[in-house]
Amino acid sequence: MGTVRIRPFAKQNKVQTIEDLIREGRIAGIPFFDIYSYTQGEIQEFVEAKNEADRRDLKMQAVVASRHAMLVSANVAGADAGKIYEVFPFWTNEEINEFRLAEVYSFFQRNANC
Repeated sequence: MGTVRIRPFAKQNKVQTIEDLIREGRIAGIPFFDIYSYTQGEIQEFVEAKNEADRRDLKMQAVVASRHAMLVSANVAGADAGKIYEVFPFWTNEEINEFRLAEVYSFFQRNANC
């Protein structure tokens, strides 16, 4: 088969074969029997989109891991780390309101039993 320059390998600065492109498409998740009905551009776009999705996912995992480390270290030091929904801003307003409602409810339950 012929050679083609594709962008997923552009950082390597070398020309890749169609077999390499198909291999990258398979690694990215294109089903075996479907990959031969894709054009080169579609495979390339799929691979780039998958790589970008993976990059964003790993970036989010790194953010969560660093904030988790911050919470653990604050807890070990005895400092107030703040509310979970303030440290991890991934919550919707509805979920935050549910957390606040649960806090108020537990406060009243504790004080009503005194």
